Amino acid sequence: MGNQQSNIPSLAYTGVQSSTPPQLVYRNRPPTVNDFLLYTIGTIWMQLLTENVWILTKLTYNSATWTPFGSGTITLAANSVVQTDAAGHLIATQGLDGQVLIGKTNDAPLWAYLTCPDGSILFTPGPNSLEMVSVGGGGGTTTFNTDIGGPATELAGVITVHGVSPITTECKVATPHQVDVELTASTDGQLIIGNTATGPAWATLVSSDSSVNITYTAPNINLTTAGIGSQTAFQALQNGDADHVMVSAPNGSPQSYYLGDKVQLNKNGFNIATNPNWYPGDGSGAGNYATYTIPTTSAYIFYMQITFLYSLPSARALIDNCYLQIIVGAAINEIYFDPPVGSQSSDVGEFQIITSANAGDIVKFGIRYDGHVVQPQYFVNFAGTDTLVYGYRLG
Repeated sequence: MGNQQSNIPSLAYTGVQSSTPPQLVYRNRPPTVNDFLLYTIGTIWMQLLTENVWILTKLTYNSATWTPFGSGTITLAANSVVQTDAAGHLIATQGLDGQVLIGKTNDAPLWAYLTCPDGSILFTPGPNSLEMVSVGGGGGTTTFNTDIGGPATELAGVITVHGVSPITTECKVATPHQVDVELTASTDGQLIIGNTATGPAWATLVSSDSSVNITYTAPNINLTTAGIGSQTAFQALQNGDADHVMVSAPNGSPQSYYLGDKVQLNKNGFNIATNPNWYPGDGSGAGNYATYTIPTTSAYIFYMQITFLYSLPSARALIDNCYLQIIVGAAINEIYFDPPVGSQSSDVGEFQIITSANAGDIVKFGIRYDGHVVQPQYFVNFAGTDTLVYGYRLG
């Protein structure tokens, strides 16, 4: 069969369209969909010079489908990627430094740069290289919401969680990926107590007036009311009878006697031994009487009871104007007392006050009388079993 150089089928003279042998045509271009006239299914199209070959595989009244059948040597651009264009033809493409070929559904892939919209990854393109560096977000976070202010944002890829005392943060060697939020160290029994000016801090509970006993047995704090016998309360009885010799007092000048001077007040007292504010007197007769030192400025109740015993006839006549006294600081509180009449007679005197006292005030208990005796051997006895004092803080 000779080579045909026209569009006239080789068997047209017979009036038929034969499929064997196939029609062979030569052209200087590749076939298109518009090359449908005068060609039959199976026609072979060879492009001159390139030696590319197509075969007609489908034919309609207005279009033709030419399928690549074979080729000679195909020369494309050097150092390129081979792909097909929209018409199905082979093409060679090259991207710029660092670009990658990215596909698109139902469309041709294109060269493009990788990007990170939130900036957490930095891309550095180069010839046949693409460097990627994480600059934040670690597990994906670049912000940290806070209760006050914020949100916190990363700086150079880092968000620092910083503790403020009494809260701290720690990263242990054994768990370098983990941050522990902890309380700062404290001593046994301390609590976190607020401070308007400087913020909360560890502090120890205190009872400034010692009305509450505070002890610590980790991890517990034990609070107990101090009650009677604490440093804000006392009760003491006279330790035996006290004989007070009445002093001759011309012109009715006043005389005083304070409990604890002749006999100590330390019998059956409540917590007397451990209350540093109570002094029982020394019983020496040298004027070192019993006292109580006010520990805390507040209101207090004080009470005294004295039993008078006279050992001489008509002893009542030896005393004029007798008063019971409770002295608090500089304030003298007293009440008139009428002693008993007759030999070996007795009477009980009681006196109670409610008063305000300042820290450091000294409290003492006694009697004041106007005496006019002429002999010093006359005396009055304060019975130990019935002579007592007590006091306690009200608020």
